[in-house]
Formats: sequence, structure tokens, C-alpha cells
Amino acid sequence: MEIKAKGKLMSNGNIEHICRFLASRPRYKLVVCRENPCAEITPLNLGYALSTKVACLQDRTTLSYIAPSIVDEVINGAVTHVEDLGDVVVIENLGILFEPELGLIPSDIIMKHAKNKTFVLIWNGIYHNQALSYATDSNCIIDISNINHIAL
Repeated sequence: MEIKAKGKLMSNGNIEHICRFLASRPRYKLVVCRENPCAEITPLNLGYALSTKVACLQDRTTLSYIAPSIVDEVINGAVTHVEDLGDVVVIENLGILFEPELGLIPSDIIMKHAKNKTFVLIWNGIYHNQALSYATDSNCIIDISNINHIAL
């Protein structure tokens, strides 16, 4: 299968799996994978982008209140329209969402954005029993059992 993203051609087996998943019209469109299935789309390094935005804030006392809108702004700014896939965002390095100062719930952020766009998460941690975790920290777990997803 060949798909155009910003006029460029993509072709690989993972794209075909993603297209079949999306054809089932899931409520949430989460794709979990070890490497970027859309090589023509540069992944958003969420940790870097979010930490850069937070570093520019003068007043951090309200960080937990404004962090969700900053995350939304960063993610929505990285959306690319892909023919046959619709709006797609490819995310990597999302560990910053676990920072207690931000007061974020990673699964809620994924759910919110996977509802309106294909949310491709490049995950180098562990995927087991519909949960994502890092091998080094068992406290950093994202339960995705309530989110329609495909793991490649």
C-alpha cells in the first residue's frame, strides 16, 4: 500500500496494518510501535518540546493548571494530514508527562488526542497486558485498556 504524506510516498507493512485498524472505525486511534511507521513524518519529541515551553514560563506556581493546554498546543502543532490516514501525529519521548509538577495523567492525554487524530506513539518501553511502562520505573505505567489501539 502506498500513502501520500505532504506529497511524499510511504510504503511499508505497518502502514497496511494501521489502515486496516482505522478501517474498523475505532473510537480512539492509538498506534503503539517501536519505530516510526511513517518515515516521512518527523516525530514530535514531546519531552523536549514541552520542557522548552515550560522553561519559558515566568510563573510556575500555576504549572499544573496550564500544563494540559501547553501539551495540547504542542501536540496539535505537530499534526500532519496523510492521505488515507487523515490527521496523524507521531510522538516520541513522552516520559515528561509523568513529571509530578505537571499534574498530568498520560492516559487522558493520549485518549483526548487519539479520539480526533491517529496518535502514533513510538514506545521503547514495555507493552504488556494493554499497558505501557518503562523497565526502569514501575510507577510510570499508562493503562491503555480503555483506548482502542494497535501495537506493532
